[in-house]
Formats: sequence, C-alpha cells, structure tokens
Amino acid sequence: FALVPEAKIVVILYDPSKRAYSWYQHILSHNDSVALSAGSLNAILDAETPQLRKIRQRCISGGRYTHHLDRWLEYYPLSNLILIDGERLREEPAVVLAELNEKLGLPFFDYASSIRYSSSKRFFCRIIGGKTKCLGGGKGRVYPPMSPELWSRLNDIFLQDNTALHKFLVKNRLPVPKWLQLLLEG
Repeated sequence: FALVPEAKIVVILYDPSKRAYSWYQHILSHNDSVALSAGSLNAILDAETPQLRKIRQRCISGGRYTHHLDRWLEYYPLSNLILIDGERLREEPAVVLAELNEKLGLPFFDYASSIRYSSSKRFFCRIIGGKTKCLGGGKGRVYPPMSPELWSRLNDIFLQDNTALHKFLVKNRLPVPKWLQLLLEG
C-alpha cells in the first residue's frame, strides 16, 4: 500500500467449485505425478499425505474469496477493489472489459471489434490482422465434466465461504454474481 496507495485490485469471482475442478484439470494437464497417482479429485480431497494435501490446498484456496478480500482490505480501502463476475466475463468479455476500462479511468478501447469467439477454443480470442489469435494450447482444453457427486461435495466445501462472500457483498452494497445467487438459492 505504501508504494502504490492508488492501486486498483481487480478480483474475478468465479464459481469456486468450477475453479477448483479447473485447477485440478490444469495440474493433470501438466502431468503432475502426484495428482495423476491419486486418480481423482475426490481422492485428493480425502488425502492425508503431505503431497496430496498440498495439491488439495492449491485447488481449494483460490476459491476462498472472503479470505483473500479480507487480506487486501488490511492494506487498501474497499473503493480500491473492483470485483468482476467471472462467468459474466466469460460470456460477454467485451462489455465487462469496457466497464472495467471505465472504472479504471482508461481511455476508450473498442473491445467488441478486438476479440471474437473461437469455436475451436470455446473461448474469446484476440483479433490480429483480421485473424483470431488465442493463447497457448492449454486454453480451451476439453476435459471430462464434473460428476454430480463431486459438484455437490465441492459446493459443501465452499458453502461457508460462499455464504460469507454473499454477506460481504450485500453488506457493502456490491453486486452479487449470478452464479453465487443461484448457488445459495438452490
């Protein structure tokens, strides 16, 4: 804070269960031998070995948003935080980026004509010289869908955190992401 008191902290709030599963798939794609030997995210969630507990921590910790927000708020006022609904960013990135641009006080940039959806990557990518340029081979990687049992288990793991996030957002009159509303209603 002392070095950059006017810094804006942009936080992308994405469903933590999906985030944890995506992170697990990311670890698998990098051929992590410990994760591969576990056989499943469920096995990692049950694990007691130090190596598997470390992987579990890496999958879970990022989705504990209020913990991270509380730490940022030790150094920065709430007005320095910009929260973005991660699912909305995926669905309509040009709109969300334009809103972020405005909040940051940056000059106008036409995101709508600078990105396009790539059906092969299943993601929005930059347009350079009229052609779509995406990030590396890992972007848009297809992996098996999450089982209903794992979905339920991860939602249980994150229930307290999601409830705390909802309370924090409502208390501070901040928008509640659609995914969080649906999760806590259902």
